[in-house]
Amino acid sequence: MKTHLSTSFALGSLLLALVAQGGCDYFRPADPEPPSAGATFLPDYSDPDSTLATIARAIAVKGVGIGASAYAGAFAESVTAGSIAGYHQLFWPLDVSAWSTAVGDRPPPGDWGFTLEQNFYANGATALIRLRPDAYQMEWAPDPLNPDDSGAETATIHRHYLVTTRTDDGALNTYLAIGYADLKFIRFSDANWRIVRWEDRRDPNADPGDQEQVTLGRRRLNTQ
Repeated sequence: MKTHLSTSFALGSLLLALVAQGGCDYFRPADPEPPSAGATFLPDYSDPDSTLATIARAIAVKGVGIGASAYAGAFAESVTAGSIAGYHQLFWPLDVSAWSTAVGDRPPPGDWGFTLEQNFYANGATALIRLRPDAYQMEWAPDPLNPDDSGAETATIHRHYLVTTRTDDGALNTYLAIGYADLKFIRFSDANWRIVRWEDRRDPNADPGDQEQVTLGRRRLNTQ
């Protein structure tokens, strides 16, 4: 079972158009599988991109098997013994404004941490893995305009993400999320790299008329 994302040049005409517009070189699992088929994959947090690959795989299996624990392992939990910092999500300001208006001017959560992130993945009707019955696929790509800053114990990397649903034959069906993430990682005492900060940015190439082409930050807010 593959645990790392591989470069793909056969994403279909729509995804190729996105790459051309945004300068992104996508990495994704080579052979998308239905959740039940890939639920026993081995999580890998040995470097930041391996952690992102594990997130992609956990989203693809939609909570089946080890999906939830694999997803949780990618984020720093402040109560974990020996942890340096807990996870914090920072939202794109326009996402906060649009969400607040849509829900009657309610303020967003004051601090989006580990527990809210796990709820976003799996708990409730608006959780990410429950939004669509179709197969999910997540792809990460480097952000060519923002170089990474990586060291032995910490790293700040910048990635474009794309989450879609797929038909039975693997063709693009619908969007679930599209955007950029500025990600800070820390290497913990168990040698695993975990996310301590995720800051969302909108993709300027996303279609503003398509309500499905929103950031994961907006998807997070929609669970509140």
